[in-house]
Amino acid sequence: MGMIAKRMFDPDGVVLALDLDYTLAHYRDGMKGLFEVLRKLNISDQDARTALSFAERKNFSFGELYRILDVIAQLKIEESLFMERMQAWFRENYGLYDDARAFLLEYIGRVPIVIVTAGDYKFQREKITHLGFVPDEMIVVSMGDPKLGALKDVFQCYQKTVIFVDDNPNEFGHTSFDAWFGGVGYSVRMRRCDSPHENTEKDQSNLMISSFGQLRNLVPIEKEIAWKVLYQKAW
Repeated sequence: MGMIAKRMFDPDGVVLALDLDYTLAHYRDGMKGLFEVLRKLNISDQDARTALSFAERKNFSFGELYRILDVIAQLKIEESLFMERMQAWFRENYGLYDDARAFLLEYIGRVPIVIVTAGDYKFQREKITHLGFVPDEMIVVSMGDPKLGALKDVFQCYQKTVIFVDDNPNEFGHTSFDAWFGGVGYSVRMRRCDSPHENTEKDQSNLMISSFGQLRNLVPIEKEIAWKVLYQKAW
């Protein structure tokens, strides 16, 4: 399990590499609404779960879900209407965790923030746009691929200590910060009760947290915020 850190980092010397789904943001209804939409299209929960499982192994998007469901359940709805209904549910339910929103308000513009996420590039970009904040950079890797290469790119670009936060502890077995970055990387596991990885016990992270409020102790900044600069950049 991750150890509780007894150190602090100078905010001028770090770059934050943050995962997106179940670290910064989530579906507030736990995807219940998605199943409700599919039921109205005469798709059983079993077929919906099967299709979601297949789609999530790939680079998930609603278009990919439609194509898989069409094979499994022979949909009797045009893709455009399917997408419209999925988007309506998405816009209503996908949002930042409260602690993540507060953290971004404080840290955007003060510390470089790079989103390192997995999935369909277009869909992940759409999520960021919907959430309404502007990171310094966004890197999208394919589902199933380790994020190590992206983190190496972040380090090469910023030449600062990379603090990597992710809810998936399997990522930390790939990072090997000490070996790849000469000790200038630090891994943080975010524990979210609705994360699909919450019950995964194996954990090689340096630190375990349950909210971004705890990350403030690792990278402390002055509470006064340059609101004008922040809003020009993000909100």
